[in-house]
Amino acid sequence: MTIVAWHRNVQRKKTLTYAVKTMGGQWATVLDKAVAEFNRQMSQHGLDLSLGKVEKGKGPHIVLETQPGHGLHGRAPSRTMVLNRVEYLDLVTIQVPATPRIEPGNPKAREVGPGVRLCLLVHELIHAVGLSNDEHASDDVFAAKSILIAKGQYLKSKAQAKEDMVQPPDGSAPMPPIRLGTKTVANLKKAWTGGETD
Repeated sequence: MTIVAWHRNVQRKKTLTYAVKTMGGQWATVLDKAVAEFNRQMSQHGLDLSLGKVEKGKGPHIVLETQPGHGLHGRAPSRTMVLNRVEYLDLVTIQVPATPRIEPGNPKAREVGPGVRLCLLVHELIHAVGLSNDEHASDDVFAAKSILIAKGQYLKSKAQAKEDMVQPPDGSAPMPPIRLGTKTVANLKKAWTGGETD
């Protein structure tokens, strides 16, 4: 386990703030939905945490930006600080590919739909709470290697997918709708309430 928490002073405010550096194109239409979905999931699972836009003139906890690329995975590198010999998160930069495509190696393939982008962004927002790759699940939006199901492909139910979706590696139901499993919720609670009390 390599959970690195935000300092208790941040947790007391019950909000992680974010700023958008670059999030254009089709990402712009998904960003607000991802923030709303993240907040809904936190509330639904009993975490006293929400995301909110940073106030003008203040520094955010999370910076959102796109990077050139067609892949289906984002990154959430973090900057940390050490207080009283304990490491805490100081800033997380969420980076998503500018043009994720159904065939990442083919620059002419069509871009994935909003449902896949939503899953990708919510996944990275979970990282921003303090969870590393070691905490990846196999049954929810925080899965490490979900499988892309393109619109029109057949699902296990024999129905055709009405939109692009992602299926967790354990074979459970594809998303959206977004869901968090027991392991991810437990780790989020450790990250958000597990900081030092100083």
